[in-house]
Amino acid sequence: EHRRALRQDRRIELARPSASVTVKPSDIYRLTKALPNEIDMSGILLDVNRVAGRNGLEFRSIAPSPQVLGTGYLQQPLAVVVQGRFGNVSRFLGDLRSLVSVRGRRRDARGRLYSVSQVDMTAPTEGKTFPVVQAKVMLNAYVFNAAAPAPTTDPSTTTDTSPSGTVAAG
Repeated sequence: EHRRALRQDRRIELARPSASVTVKPSDIYRLTKALPNEIDMSGILLDVNRVAGRNGLEFRSIAPSPQVLGTGYLQQPLAVVVQGRFGNVSRFLGDLRSLVSVRGRRRDARGRLYSVSQVDMTAPTEGKTFPVVQAKVMLNAYVFNAAAPAPTTDPSTTTDTSPSGTVAAG
């Protein structure tokens, strides 16, 4: 009972803001640049092509997959294929990741927010040889979506622990 009262007091304390927060118009601009309100596939193409070109890569293709709903955002999975030297592919991935960053207390957005979920490298096409590689990169572009509901748990996919200690998914 005492612990429950302490937890309740802590929730009330956390619900009250303890510091005044000032939001500058430049912060809102950076946030909307990093997390726009729409997919804007042409903007994504321009971003990826620009970063690939800056790193000396040949941008081969991009293929979107169905969107994934998150809490407050949409995630747009993309299969991107680039070709070039391994070091250039590595810099390309780093540059995509650093388009949005926080330095000190300042947000910096030079593009939209991307994450890389998978990278598969294969031999290049069209007679090129090592050190040139072809990389299929699974990227995720993010979009702000205030109307997105919180994900719910589907009872048909819950796990149950059997007496033997193994876990069975239903």
